[in-house]
Amino acid sequence: MVKKLFLFITLLHCLCSLALAAEFTATIDRGTIALNQKLVLRLRLVDASPKSSPDFSGIRKVFDILGTSRSTRSQWVNGQSSSLTEWQMSLAPKKIGSVSIPSISVKTGDGVLKTKQLAVKIKKAKPTPAKDEKIGVFIENSVSRKKPYKYEPFIYSVKLYTADAAENIRFEPLKLEDVSVKQNGSHSIYLSEYKGVEMNVIEVSYIITPLKHGPITIPKLKISGMHISMQGNRFDGIFGSFFGNQAQGDLFTRKSREFLLQSKEIKLDIQPPQKGATPWLPAQSISLKESLSSDEFRVGMPITRSITTIATGLTGKQLPEGGAGLRDNGDFQIYSETPEFTNNIKGSLISSSRKDTYSIIPQKAGEITLPVIRLKWWNVLKSRPESASVPARTIKIAPSRMITAPEEDKAGKPGSSENAIKIGDNSASNSAWGFGADGGFANVLAYLFLAIFGAGGVFLLYHFVDLSSLLKLLQKFRLTPVNSKEMAGGQAVLAQGQAVSDIIAKPAIALKDIDSVSSARELYEFLNKYAHYHFQTPSNSSLGKIFASMEKSCADIKEEQYKNIIQKLEDSLYAGKEIDLASVRLECAELLKLAKKKQPSAKKRASSELPKLNP
Repeated sequence: MVKKLFLFITLLHCLCSLALAAEFTATIDRGTIALNQKLVLRLRLVDASPKSSPDFSGIRKVFDILGTSRSTRSQWVNGQSSSLTEWQMSLAPKKIGSVSIPSISVKTGDGVLKTKQLAVKIKKAKPTPAKDEKIGVFIENSVSRKKPYKYEPFIYSVKLYTADAAENIRFEPLKLEDVSVKQNGSHSIYLSEYKGVEMNVIEVSYIITPLKHGPITIPKLKISGMHISMQGNRFDGIFGSFFGNQAQGDLFTRKSREFLLQSKEIKLDIQPPQKGATPWLPAQSISLKESLSSDEFRVGMPITRSITTIATGLTGKQLPEGGAGLRDNGDFQIYSETPEFTNNIKGSLISSSRKDTYSIIPQKAGEITLPVIRLKWWNVLKSRPESASVPARTIKIAPSRMITAPEEDKAGKPGSSENAIKIGDNSASNSAWGFGADGGFANVLAYLFLAIFGAGGVFLLYHFVDLSSLLKLLQKFRLTPVNSKEMAGGQAVLAQGQAVSDIIAKPAIALKDIDSVSSARELYEFLNKYAHYHFQTPSNSSLGKIFASMEKSCADIKEEQYKNIIQKLEDSLYAGKEIDLASVRLECAELLKLAKKKQPSAKKRASSELPKLNP
């Protein structure tokens, strides 16, 4: 009898152990779906503790994982404990046909557990609506400009309207070719009235900049999510006043329903740039504003000049340098600071600014003229060219405070009664030599020390320096007038009031300077200056003219070699597109090397532009 009882207890224990054995299972909500529908996969882990998340790598090969949630609960039943861990996944199929959800594994305290494979049949996509009538959710999408120009940014916005709450909302990424797409910050959520009904709005907007002209199509954009509604009897008043929102929440039933909507596609016609417009700046408005640091200007003291470009319809990075015409000359030197950019998007309107700040250091006293600054742009609203400008400004420069000239009498003649030293008046000479009231014997010792030091210097020069060579070197820089023969020989002399920098030609733009270029804008400015010096192109030439001048000077350069370079630089300059600057810079350097080999007279031209200074 005891043996039978022991056997029965052992068998019962085995049955209980089997009942509580760990298991890992997978189920789907349906076996057949359309390509544009979603599939819900549930994974259940019973009576086991997961050491890590399940391996979903096999699922990603045939499905996109739109979302994953996890829940865990445990309970006691008749003295026995049980646990349940559940994963719920929302999947979107990638292709049509019969596919399988592979076996999924998870590491637990009882070892590695695996699910069985599941078969799913994917059909052709059904038309996805832009509105779900049953739950009151719909989409609206629009563009700020239907016929924008090439490199003219515009706003594309997508709005999801819902009368109730929604969660797990997912916007499909916007993918377009031949355009630059940047999302305008994160999504925004707000309340808006639609046909007299207050609704929740979730909006996502993009800044799209066309990189080519011609027709483009903004594709349909899918939006999925979970619609949440509360159903039941509403008891306001007594319950609301005593229990607030908690009482209402307990009396309502929360129901959720997944939705998948699709926006309408939008077709656009991108207008080409106007010929001869360099730089190409399609905008609604552009203006220039100037500011100077102070009203007092002296030699050697920096003047801060700021040029602010204000635009509507362009981003800050698309605006060119405001003071591009400011260059060093004999009157002043220019030092530029890092520009400041601002961008502001309000509704469908893009406004921006660029502030360029320059330190201008006057080199001589008198009047200097800051040249006019003019910026040409294309008015997209009136379809005509316009320009913004800052007028030329003439500034009076006072001498430096460090150098003071002797005063003259009213007649302007030296030697007047006030300035002349009177005969018999020993106060001036005595004071100068240190014997006056304000002098002292220490000054005599100072002069004696200077005399000894000067004699020692003459002795060293006489014994260790070739005086004839020194005199010849100094003779080269004499500022005395030369005779007519020297003038006929082409030697240059300094006119009265002329600075040395006025007649010394600036050094040529070297090809090695391209290595210091750090942006697309700097690369364009380098190419412009280099081509102007070496190939005699006009200042502020377009990229097309610059590379065409290289092709003209070298038969080995073909249009196919630089056409792609122009496209990349223009996309960066006018659309703010990121490029591989190092590779573009290298390609430009290679073309410039080819063109330079075919320019044997470049050095001769550079040397002929440097005037002689009385050798």
